[in-house]
Order: sequence, then structure tokens, then C-alpha cells
Amino acid sequence: MGVSVLRAALMLLTVAVHILDAAASLGSGQPSYQGSRAGGLLLRLRGGDDDDEAQMAEIRARRAKQYEEQKSAHNVEAADIAAEEKGYVGAQKVWAIATDKLSARTIQPKVPMSKGDARSFYIDGAVTLLRNHNTGMVIELLHDSAGWFQFMAREGAALQQMSATGNVVPVERFYAAGLLDDIKGNPLKTSLIRSKGMQMGPWSIGIKGAALVLKHSNDPTREVHLLEEGFVYTSTASDEGIHVDSTGAPSYMPKAEADTIIASLSS
Repeated sequence: MGVSVLRAALMLLTVAVHILDAAASLGSGQPSYQGSRAGGLLLRLRGGDDDDEAQMAEIRARRAKQYEEQKSAHNVEAADIAAEEKGYVGAQKVWAIATDKLSARTIQPKVPMSKGDARSFYIDGAVTLLRNHNTGMVIELLHDSAGWFQFMAREGAALQQMSATGNVVPVERFYAAGLLDDIKGNPLKTSLIRSKGMQMGPWSIGIKGAALVLKHSNDPTREVHLLEEGFVYTSTASDEGIHVDSTGAPSYMPKAEADTIIASLSS
């Protein structure tokens, strides 16, 4: 807008100079020097539109090329992921993952949160959900957690929490009920865990045989082995293990026995 106004003003000025020079030329009989300069300026102004159009065409071409390059790279990556997923076995082919930021909608989508709801303490933090699409088991990992996590053994089962020290207790509600509804309604919002593993805040997940292994940075001696059905918790420090299958009932045992279960179910 500003450039167009400036050009219009300069063109008016040029016309005015031509008129004045024409009047002066009548008296002197000589061509005006100012008039020739103004004429050159006018020609350059008229040519400016062509320059702008050429620049815009160049910008559009450059952006189109960048878009095609990005699209091509995305297609190659998607093809690589699809090819890799065909080779997944065990837990890697049944557990899907999604991470999101906690908000009032993520926590409680259908009813407004009440004042004093303890879950509001975690708003603006992040949460990761792992869901077994065969059994419906869900594991909820808050990124602000010190190592505890929540789980539901199967679709419709009671919600439970495993503390950072390996105690299992009942709890009333998810921190990310809204996100869980989203991924159940639209599985495309989740992805399988790639063989290179993932990092989710203090939580990490990697591949070990046919199992997925969860760890928290606070205590690397504790591991949660996700299996095709259920999971096994182990602690090197306490030399104990806990096996949880789709029934939801935790089975406590020595770590050596838990390791045997892991080996038999993830080989």
C-alpha cells in the first residue's frame, strides 16, 4: 500500500515537472534537462512493477521447491516407518503411544474441573499414555512423576497406581481421561514404538527381545517390562518383581521368578 502511494505521488510530481519545463521551454526554445531526468524516472517507476512481479515469482518458485522437498522427505520417512513396523514382534506390535500437554480438557473433557481438584497441580505438564490395542490395558506416565505411574489392566477395569517403591494401590481417576478418549476414538493419534526407542521427559522406553522396557531417570534399577499381555515390574534394589496381567491382580514374587516370566513371555 505505501509503495503504491509513493509511486503515485512521484508520477504526479513528474507530470508537474514536465508542465513547468514545457512552459520554460516555450520561452527559451531549448529542451529541458529536468524534463529528460523526470522522463527517465518515470520509465524506471513503470518498470518497477515488472521487477516486483519477477521477485514474487522467484519467491513462489522457491517456496514450491521447499514444499516439494519437505513432502518428499516426509513420504520417504513414512515409507521407512511402515516398512519397519512390518517387522515388529511381541509387545512392539500391540502397544501404541501418545504424548500431550495436560490441560483442563485433557484431564476432564466432559465436566468442568472443580476448584481444588488436585490434578490441576499438573496442568501445563506433559503426559504419555501407552495403550495395548489387543487387551485395552493402559499405562499413564506423568512427566512430573517421581517414578510412580497409573494403569488400567483392561478396558473397563479398576484404575490402579504403582508407587515409586513398587506398591500397588487403587485410585479413582486418570490424569489424562480426555487424551485417552481421543486415542480410543482415533488410533491415528498414536504411534507404535520404533526400534530406536523413545524419551518422554524422565521416562524412557526401549526394546529388549520381544518386550518394551520402561525406565525412570530417578531410579534405573527399576524396570517395567511391557509384554503382549500385561507387564512385569522388577527392582534390582529390592530384589522383587510384580506381574500384572489383564485380570488386574498384582502377583508379587522374587525378582528371579519375575525374570523367568519375562523371558518366557518375551522370547
